[in-house]
Amino acid sequence: MEIRQIYYVLEVAKQKNFSKAANSLYVSQSNISQQISTLEKELGVTLFERDWHSVKLTSEGARFCIKAEKVVKALDDLMLDFKQNPSSDKVKFNIALFPFSQKVGVADMIRNFFTSEANTLGRFYVMDNYEAYRGLGNNSIDFAIIKSTDNNKSSQFKYIQLKEEDFVALVDEESAYKGKNELDAEGLSNFPVLTAAPGTHVYDDIKDLYDKCGARFDPYPASTMDPNLITEMIKKGYCITFASKSVADALSTSGIKAVSLSPPVKYYTFLVYRTNQSTDGIYGKFIDYVTKGFNLI
Repeated sequence: MEIRQIYYVLEVAKQKNFSKAANSLYVSQSNISQQISTLEKELGVTLFERDWHSVKLTSEGARFCIKAEKVVKALDDLMLDFKQNPSSDKVKFNIALFPFSQKVGVADMIRNFFTSEANTLGRFYVMDNYEAYRGLGNNSIDFAIIKSTDNNKSSQFKYIQLKEEDFVALVDEESAYKGKNELDAEGLSNFPVLTAAPGTHVYDDIKDLYDKCGARFDPYPASTMDPNLITEMIKKGYCITFASKSVADALSTSGIKAVSLSPPVKYYTFLVYRTNQSTDGIYGKFIDYVTKGFNLI
């Protein structure tokens, strides 16, 4: 039996849902399900009754949770004795991350910060920039890591530039651009473009790109943030899409080609926080960690 398995069981019991428990504990649903199944086999009991609509404790599960809560309380007492905050007193960060942050190592980098800092808890949310801005504005988000052009900044927030990259097109490598390395206004006009919904920063950034170069903007009628679906749609020649070079490299597979834009367009990664956000103590340490950590991924 592992300590993390105890926490997993208690959180599923609390949330009555494996997916919600996984989000709360910053692990994948498959991981939490596997760990609880392993624990059930080790104990020789079934802790949860599962069906398509609900998850509830069995009588053995309820008995386990009574004992498990005592274990967690004892761990908190132990941490206090050695001047470490129990989970209820830890500094809690809510972090907004750009789509595909997991693909380029950003989510792992941020996760490592909270793993190494015993007195902090981090909760991650994948958000469009505008959602992240709203969260920062209403104090539900403490820090956001976003990708954007340099034009989409708000005076309400502070920005630290973490990375500058080329904004590139992802195309079917068997398309008309198989042997070319640049996509101009005429070329852009020839393809439907897969983008996010209107009113999102991705949509606005891409439409602004088309407007500036005089290309015909033809959004593909379906949108998704699933990287597997995106790559399949591009490989089949249904549409093209755009990404920063690092994300494009992570999404590129056999059958997809990253093509530079002509004229070149720059895309940036920023760490964003409120102008009145504290930068002392652990908050300053987080800012410093992210700023330095981006040089290593």
